[in-house]
Amino acid sequence: MYLHLVIIATILVNCGVQVAHTFPVRDNSTTTATILLFEDINFRGIQVSYELGQSCVNIQGRANDRTSSVDTKGDCFLLYEHTNCRGRFHRANQTIDDLSSVNFNDSVSSLRRCSENDTQNRI
Repeated sequence: MYLHLVIIATILVNCGVQVAHTFPVRDNSTTTATILLFEDINFRGIQVSYELGQSCVNIQGRANDRTSSVDTKGDCFLLYEHTNCRGRFHRANQTIDDLSSVNFNDSVSSLRRCSENDTQNRI
């Protein structure tokens, strides 16, 4: 099944320009969930949207190591500090308006959906 990785970059400038990109990604999962990453706290700045199954996805472009808030849309995701879902991680099972509150501001380089085996944070 092809999972569409949707990146929506919202650039807040005086004229309100919005730029959107879609990249196909191979994922064998049958169910997906959406997470929104924001460059600034309180869901401001550039926004990047990922629709994920269980596969690890590396954050591309400007959002890599520049995420300050996340909207999990009611699902659970693991946010990792390194690519390929390695290193410290934070289990985000709710919307977080300021990632510095969980010591993870500007640290997200990859992510994936939580599985039943993911029961704790490793920071």
